Amino acid sequence: MNYFEFYEIPVSFRPDPALVKKKYIGFSKKYHPDLHALEDEDTRRKNLEMATFNTLAFNTLKDPTLTLRYVLQLKGLATDQEKFPLPPAFLMQMMELNEALTEAETDGNAAALQACRNGLDELESALAQEVEPLLRLPHAEELTPEQLQRVSIFYYKQRYLLRIQERINKFAPL
Repeated sequence: MNYFEFYEIPVSFRPDPALVKKKYIGFSKKYHPDLHALEDEDTRRKNLEMATFNTLAFNTLKDPTLTLRYVLQLKGLATDQEKFPLPPAFLMQMMELNEALTEAETDGNAAALQACRNGLDELESALAQEVEPLLRLPHAEELTPEQLQRVSIFYYKQRYLLRIQERINKFAPL
């Protein structure tokens, strides 16, 4: 059973947050270990497993990035592999951004670092605009294989940008 089946909601990149929270609260009440303290060991164990599953489902489905990854995993399009073939033009942009960031770090140049941060923000915004209409569809099953592939590429590009963002924040936190 996946999280969407558990919550009885359609597979979506952007599930309704209010509905997800409502389902979480309902299952939290149903499976809370304290409510089953007098039950037999097997029942307590099953309820604890369900409570844990409910928490994992909620934490995943309330976070857009985790939900994106989870749906792609369900579709067999996201793995733990770090190597994913990204378009050469994107990789060239990342190389240029990394070089500029290295130079800004080496020189201790705050203005150059801010320029890197601004460039990264622009890339993230443009990237999100490419797939935002697909992510907003109420049912991920409505996407064609080509559209799912576009979302998958978005996900891996987003991960790449996140690593650069972490590098920038490590050097000069906001």
